[in-house]
Amino acid sequence: MAAFLAIYSKSKHSNFQLLENVVKDFTINGKRKIIKKENPHFLLCVVDTFKDSLFENENSLSLVSGYISFKKLNTPLDKTIPEKFNEVIINGAENKMELLEGAFAAIHYNKDKHTLVYTNDKFGMFPLFVFEDKDYIILSNEYQPLAVYNSQLNYNAITEFLTLGVTLGNKTFYKHIHNLPPSSYVIANENKSVKHVYWRPKPIVDNNEDKQAILIYETFTEINREYNNANITELCLLTAGADSRLILATLESDQLSKTKFYTSNLSFLDPLEDKDVIGASALANKFNLDHTIEKISFYENQFNESYFDTEREIRKSQVYGGWHGGEFLGGFFLKAAPIHKKLNFEEVDATYKSIFSWWFRFKHKMHPYHAYKNEIESLQGNEHLFMTHQMTRSFFTNIYSGTRGHWVQPFQLMNHGFSPFWDSRFLQLLIQVPLSKLENYNFYNKIFKYADTAFTKIPSNSPLTNREDSVIPNMDIGIEPKHQIPNTHHKAYTDCLNDIKIWKRNFYNKKEFEKTLENEFDKTTKQWLDFEVWYYKYIAP
Repeated sequence: MAAFLAIYSKSKHSNFQLLENVVKDFTINGKRKIIKKENPHFLLCVVDTFKDSLFENENSLSLVSGYISFKKLNTPLDKTIPEKFNEVIINGAENKMELLEGAFAAIHYNKDKHTLVYTNDKFGMFPLFVFEDKDYIILSNEYQPLAVYNSQLNYNAITEFLTLGVTLGNKTFYKHIHNLPPSSYVIANENKSVKHVYWRPKPIVDNNEDKQAILIYETFTEINREYNNANITELCLLTAGADSRLILATLESDQLSKTKFYTSNLSFLDPLEDKDVIGASALANKFNLDHTIEKISFYENQFNESYFDTEREIRKSQVYGGWHGGEFLGGFFLKAAPIHKKLNFEEVDATYKSIFSWWFRFKHKMHPYHAYKNEIESLQGNEHLFMTHQMTRSFFTNIYSGTRGHWVQPFQLMNHGFSPFWDSRFLQLLIQVPLSKLENYNFYNKIFKYADTAFTKIPSNSPLTNREDSVIPNMDIGIEPKHQIPNTHHKAYTDCLNDIKIWKRNFYNKKEFEKTLENEFDKTTKQWLDFEVWYYKYIAP
């Protein structure tokens, strides 16, 4: 995903010098090298690693962060993705957006008419943060630069995060910054911004599990091969798990031979005892893959304010991997999502009252449980789509680093990688599968029955192998790296507890909340710690 920043002046009296700190933040004080495309009233910046995401001609400028499939439009093969997107826009995109597939956020600027178009894919997989006032529209795939210009807090979002575990819908922690809603197409000029919703999820039409499994396997195969041929990243992540194995199993033999694979090995684990390395090496040896092992730090890192800038730095090589495969196809999001479908008012209300003072609750406009119900209703009761949004949109919109669950991925995935499990064609089919069919990797196991047995005979550390009917054998040697990651957040926890500044906030229920914070590993305490470190970094340094 390309790291980008766009500033559109709604007047003809733009002064980009006033926005110098916005650009400075985007470059992380000069640590990122950027390409600048500047017109009298429009500025587009992109990190130079992603220069191929740009297209410019005499009349227009386009950027595509991510990947767009134009197969339904039969566009010329010899043109780049941003060049194809440019042609779609100038030839009337309103009637064609529904035909675009993939995972993307995209921008188009018409130099002659001074009009701006910005859009995203059907599921809004890639964040496109938007700030708009009477003078400017500022867009980025990171919220930090936008917050430099306007940092007024959104107390509804903060309440939802601390009570429910996520921000709902398109909210960020900032009142005037939102994540563009999925399948949005916005046309902006000096006078107004008009948003169109170009696609809506369709209800389940065929509940035949075998047909669904075959179709999803075939579609995933098509997507995976298409991405590989497009060379959208430089490396492919290989683990012992199910997700990267499905990627392997659905590539053609020549694609396997030309792809460079790598496996992460935690610094404090010997490669010979790391399950991911053991399984990945077995796969690499079996299929004669170009494979390397990369040592990564974890224990050495401490979660503090500096973590945010460190994790925003761009990885040298972009990575293709199976992120969100287990969550989506394995149904793991039924366990891992902060908000579960059995949520009830009493449970939410008790947490709400234990965290927030009666005075704050009195001023607060919407109870978080009612906000949750409104979000479900806005998705026509589609619980599958709601869970998908939690694991992606809310995941990216919340705090971009270091949660107590060691989820640094919002940063890493933003600027480091790409996944076939994010493609709109795959997700359109997946949300047709009832949630009950996805539980405990049941449906994932069915999918693997269509794969070549050469890929399923090698043992795995995936939760899928815990099933009695698992197609893939369980790995009975080595150490699971996920179970060995130490608590690098303890110092931040003690520092925050000892900092009297936190109790100066008028929204905390000091007496009751102090009891909760006595348990370092309580779910609410973990969310509080994330919020406090984020707050020190961006609001009250």
